[in-house]
Amino acid sequence: MDLVVIGLGYVGLPLVREACQAGLRVGGLDRDARVVAGLKAGLSHVDDVSDTEVEELLAGGFVPTRDEAILEGAPQGRWWCWSRRRTPGPPKKSSARSWRHPA
Repeated sequence: MDLVVIGLGYVGLPLVREACQAGLRVGGLDRDARVVAGLKAGLSHVDDVSDTEVEELLAGGFVPTRDEAILEGAPQGRWWCWSRRRTPGPPKKSSARSWRHPA
């Protein structure tokens, strides 16, 4: 695994797509069982990523999971992706955030 994206919502899933298209082996971690099950079935819950694209990501090796053990296999880095809608705290300038943690 080259990269693990934490949070597979409207910020994280497009990031997964771009990383896969760049040739990286990508894992995705999300705490929502419905999101992970849908992605494993080839279904997108994000408007910017189609079901066909999810199927292509899976065929290319994308691994969506709820298992945090996937973090142990990401030597190049991890990306946390979240939105202000789900994250409590002070208002932000932008509604979406991502942050890279070097492995």
